[in-house]
Amino acid sequence: MMILNNREVKLTEYILPKWQGTPISYTYGGKAVLDYKGEPVFAEIYALRIFLEKGYEGVWVDTYGRKFRTGMSKSEDIMELPESIKKRFYEIHKDGKLGGTWDLLLWKDSEIKFVELKKKGEDKIRATQIAFLEKALSAGHSIDAFELYEWELEG
Repeated sequence: MMILNNREVKLTEYILPKWQGTPISYTYGGKAVLDYKGEPVFAEIYALRIFLEKGYEGVWVDTYGRKFRTGMSKSEDIMELPESIKKRFYEIHKDGKLGGTWDLLLWKDSEIKFVELKKKGEDKIRATQIAFLEKALSAGHSIDAFELYEWELEG
């Protein structure tokens, strides 16, 4: 567990394999490239794939690009949220902006989950992410819907 704004948030730690294949041309500003079953991916896509294997549906909320992504492609892996999820998501972001949103937006049946990835020893939770947590709780989401995914490179 990690304490954020006097609230306990689930913390899960992972050791992830670094991509050893041919370097990819676009690293989104220098993101680490990981090896997900022989495919080069960023940590957000790696974690998304793990949750998809667990039966969730979901997206990487690319706040920088203002897109919902399901993969590494700049254009092919962009999706619109299902209407029921979009409605609940924008109850949190009434202004329509994505700033502070946690990296992954996941859903399974009526359950929604938010996951924030942080590279161990390098990334810290930002004030905007704590503000998002508080807005989501005010909109009726449970603290159990939040998880911090702290990762480091293998080796």
